[in-house]
Amino acid sequence: FIKTLPKAERDKFEREGAEERLCLACRLFGSTWNGSRLRVEDASFVGEKVETKVLDFLAIDRFTGGGRDAAKFDAAVLWKPKFRVRLFLENPQPWELGWLALVLRDLHDGLITVGFGAAKGFGECQIEDEKLTFGFLTDEDFPLPADDSQDPTVQQAIGAGQRLLQGQRGVSGVFQTLAYDQATLDDWMALAEGWVRVFNQQVANHRHAFGLNKDSYFDQVDGYWLSELYPARVP
Repeated sequence: FIKTLPKAERDKFEREGAEERLCLACRLFGSTWNGSRLRVEDASFVGEKVETKVLDFLAIDRFTGGGRDAAKFDAAVLWKPKFRVRLFLENPQPWELGWLALVLRDLHDGLITVGFGAAKGFGECQIEDEKLTFGFLTDEDFPLPADDSQDPTVQQAIGAGQRLLQGQRGVSGVFQTLAYDQATLDDWMALAEGWVRVFNQQVANHRHAFGLNKDSYFDQVDGYWLSELYPARVP
């Protein structure tokens, strides 16, 4: 949408930034205007050995709903492999961490698949040996929820985060680091609940700054109605 705006408005965005005009997904995962601050590195195989299995499949005829004649095929797949992957989020906001926590939870619970063949049962995964490390210059840079909220969950999260900041820290380059461990699990869980609550509030309050120039469902597109472009029945 931004690229279709008049030049004067685009220049204003370049001066003032387009962050507040973008949807939440574009802010976290990036868009054609702003790059993503979330990086997912290539996953490396960490299993002891590579195990494969050959699975048989049969193509389904989309018109009859039955098996398609002479369309049997098979595939050699990795069987329960293990990979190491690292996610890096630059300058995270509390609501972004809440969203990311929900995504990782759904991934671990099997509600999200990765890669090819989700309909065939591929791509389900679980998270093991998780590690979480925050790097920050000062305590003010640590992503605590805003303390102006009266929500008890958010207040508990702030207290948990402050206790974590009083604990043992590490050093990585110019950054102080704070890492998740089992000894402080309760505080990390309380902080994560606060991030999720802030994300829920962000979603409830967010209003997209751009509107559609034309409604492609109720209006015509290039002289055609949607029902004409995509008929409900196959002739």
